[in-house]
Amino acid sequence: HCCSCLHCIDTFFRSEVRCAVNASCGRERDFTELKPAVIKKTVMVIGSGPAGMEAARIASLRGHRVSIYEKSAELGMGNLFLSSIPPHKDKMAWVRDYLITQINKSSVAVHLNTEVDAALVEKEKTDVIILAAGARAAIPAIPGVNNPKVVTAVDVLSGKIDPWGRNVVVIGGYSTGCETAEFLADRDNHVTIMSRSPARDLGKGVISTNRVELLVRLRDNPRITILSEHDVKQITTGEVIVVDKEGKEYSLPADWVVIARGLEPVNEMSGHLAGLAKEIYTIGDALQPRDIASAIYEGAVIGRKI
Repeated sequence: HCCSCLHCIDTFFRSEVRCAVNASCGRERDFTELKPAVIKKTVMVIGSGPAGMEAARIASLRGHRVSIYEKSAELGMGNLFLSSIPPHKDKMAWVRDYLITQINKSSVAVHLNTEVDAALVEKEKTDVIILAAGARAAIPAIPGVNNPKVVTAVDVLSGKIDPWGRNVVVIGGYSTGCETAEFLADRDNHVTIMSRSPARDLGKGVISTNRVELLVRLRDNPRITILSEHDVKQITTGEVIVVDKEGKEYSLPADWVVIARGLEPVNEMSGHLAGLAKEIYTIGDALQPRDIASAIYEGAVIGRKI
């Protein structure tokens, strides 16, 4: 299903048309025909985000014996799921629905509630390991960041915390920070987006057409205040000490502080996998946090390569 992300329009104006969900779009000569694997292999996919599920789907269609190992109780419950939670992004859930449907229709063996370690990998004696464990929130080294009222955008969008009618400071003004701020404002919170970058970078990471609409909504929302070119000096109970570009220091009331300063890959396990399989690949956000289009493309490439 088209999820209305407009990745196609964005890429068309920059170079050539691409689709976030269908990696074959614009690559028909190389991608449309799936060639059966000459040597059938056992494949272990660690993680069920878009990269992992697409790799598993393609590899299974080519005749490999594929298993997905997911530590959560459901497939695709990481950043793929969270991408559909902010306002106006509900159609992103269709990407997850599509991939899960394809996995269920395939011969892929699914292992939920399973944390993978080196012992499990060694026990499975697999030919190929695909590490697609995704990414987690990056935590900046800010004094007071360990305060119990400091959480991440992941905590907010996943429902781990659900503030209503509070003063919330969101640290980070790119895509995640802006989308999380709008989500919080819809819950009657008074939200301040605090970004170190200049105003022209607000919402960076959102596809251009959608970004324009997002910025208009943020500007017109009476519950949202935007502070560009501000940095955090310290987080204390009930307030955030900030510094503007002239060096002026002042405090913002904050019942909650939300960290939205990007992601870091979950790939610590890669160092323990050496020698446990003939082929080992790291893809998607576990390689480098980016977007769904990049994750699905890398899954499609690896699924065809093995």
